[in-house]
Amino acid sequence: MGWKFNSTRIYVQQLETSNEQIIARLQPLDTGTVLHIFGYDSEKLNLGGLIITTTDEEALVALSKTGLSYTLSGPEGNLGDWFVKSVKTKRNDYSFTKLFDRPLLGCEEPTYQLQMELYIDE
Repeated sequence: MGWKFNSTRIYVQQLETSNEQIIARLQPLDTGTVLHIFGYDSEKLNLGGLIITTTDEEALVALSKTGLSYTLSGPEGNLGDWFVKSVKTKRNDYSFTKLFDRPLLGCEEPTYQLQMELYIDE
């Protein structure tokens, strides 16, 4: 099973997660640093890869405007529901659709580099 975000096929090349605490650092004049812990930031996911066809590119961009969360699935199954923080796409100057498992597509279908930032829906 490949990668899909809300049923749109993505050929993932990069997957990076981020988990952070919210810590304020105070520097009093007469003592050392004082740390205040204010909880944690929810998990973030940076996903990079390729998408094929303008239809798939437009579908992913549209998800960044709905305010809804969508399911991300990969080879290991469902990875949860995620909000789309941002989607960046860049059209490639070349097409290499024959390298992928989409035999019904022609050789001239455009391919796009994709970068998405996703926030977990807890």
